[in-house]
Amino acid sequence: MGQTIIEGFMRTTNLILPTRRFVIVGYGTCGRGIARYLRNLGSQVIVVENDPMAGLEAALDGFRVAKLEETFTFAQVYITVTGRPNAISMAHISQMNDGTILANAGHFSWEMDLDRLRQEAEHIERLTADIEQFTLTNGRRLMLLTEGEMLNLAGGSGNPAETMDLGLSLQAASLLYLVQHRQHLVNGPQPVPHIVNTEIASKMLYHLSEKPV
Repeated sequence: MGQTIIEGFMRTTNLILPTRRFVIVGYGTCGRGIARYLRNLGSQVIVVENDPMAGLEAALDGFRVAKLEETFTFAQVYITVTGRPNAISMAHISQMNDGTILANAGHFSWEMDLDRLRQEAEHIERLTADIEQFTLTNGRRLMLLTEGEMLNLAGGSGNPAETMDLGLSLQAASLLYLVQHRQHLVNGPQPVPHIVNTEIASKMLYHLSEKPV
């Protein structure tokens, strides 16, 4: 997800990454990838993570880990990757710097309290098809990307073809496995079996490594 979120951000905003200050809210599998890609491309990154284990992983990966309330003077861009509602509340939003950009890489736009933002904003202006500017009563302006929907899907032209190939192949292979092995599975959600992950990874690696004739 790291690469696709970054591509979505750059296509949507037309901004460069070096020296830009990002706060990644959530350091799970997806948040980790985003933070690492941003750092490798020259951005400054702080991680916000409530889980002590994930926070320790971020610290050991070399990131500064902070509480959300400690990042307002630093951040130029917030990206939520938590999968939970109101990771960024309206109380948080009201304290952010003028010009702060808000983006979501989690599954739903509820990771930010956008309902209250729309209710309490003094003025809302659509700058582009993918960027809304909210002027708060304190005069600060904040930019919201892709209406808070997943930036890698809704921003720019969406995910790259190879990313979609990988994801859809994994889904198809997982469904086939369920059909073929259903008698051995218990009811409920199933983790993707290692054999399926390995099969799809091998095929994708072959495709990416294939030498031109």
